[in-house]
Amino acid sequence: MAYTLGIDGGGTKTELVAVSEDGSLLYRAAGGSTNPHAVTTAAAIRELLALLEAAFADGRLAGRELTGVCLGLSGVDLPAERRAFEDALGGFLRERLGRDVPFALLSEAEISLMAAVGQPNGLLAVSGTGSIVYAVEPDGTRHRAGGWGHLLGDEGSGYAIGVRALKAAMASYDGTIPPTAIAPMLLAALSLRELPELKSYIYQPSIAKADIAAFAKLAIDACEAGDAAATEIVRAEAEALAATAAGLLDRLPAFAAERVAFAGSVFCSSAAFRDAFARALRARHPGVRFEAPAEGEPRTPAEGAALLARSRYSSSHGRDPRS
Repeated sequence: MAYTLGIDGGGTKTELVAVSEDGSLLYRAAGGSTNPHAVTTAAAIRELLALLEAAFADGRLAGRELTGVCLGLSGVDLPAERRAFEDALGGFLRERLGRDVPFALLSEAEISLMAAVGQPNGLLAVSGTGSIVYAVEPDGTRHRAGGWGHLLGDEGSGYAIGVRALKAAMASYDGTIPPTAIAPMLLAALSLRELPELKSYIYQPSIAKADIAAFAKLAIDACEAGDAAATEIVRAEAEALAATAAGLLDRLPAFAAERVAFAGSVFCSSAAFRDAFARALRARHPGVRFEAPAEGEPRTPAEGAALLARSRYSSSHGRDPRS
């Protein structure tokens, strides 16, 4: 009995799943960040190998043969970064299993597209902790816009929305904007008595990008409740990310006929964000179409990665010529 592994590594968390030859889910686990720019390369590799070790030790995979692994790791772009991960993973699999196991280090775009539309090519807009837009050709050639991190970009990301939510709360305290529901939600979330205490919390050395991005949920929830400040934040950030997508389509007009798939926690949790993004992108590219959200629980990118590994490495499926 064989299985394949899929791994989705992000700036906040990493998910690992195993699927059988018939595509059934066998195992799922989550860990911390494996993005070398969110943590160090060494820490990211340690987290990746710890997740793999826990999977191999789990009884649900006992007696089964691992035939291949596909990984989509955000932030692993430079040749030196790829070599570091490939060397570590190849060595670990060889030592742990006593044999070479084929694996492919792909992009978050390919595994997310596989999860969303059943193929690793097309258009993908991502809004999670960070943001990026991908266009992936059938031969695997990738084009991108955005994804430059929270200091250089990440428009329309959880981080950008979270920062604006925090600023809106303080602006309402100062009286420069009308009262916003974000303020009491923030006090409750952090168990603060009054908003000036937020300064001491936010400027702690331990507060990371992911902590700021988590406040996006407050803006999204307040937007759904009709709060004016939150609605403006969600709309403006969706339009900013749509402008990034439009810029990519300006350069690649052949992709204008492709459906756009969505990925990331912000797209998944906010219909208002998705709708504002779609309206703004259609204003620049009227012919663009959007992948309808899946009914029920959508596949995760890690599941997409595992299914890609199944198509490449399982004996019951033809191998991808790029493997």
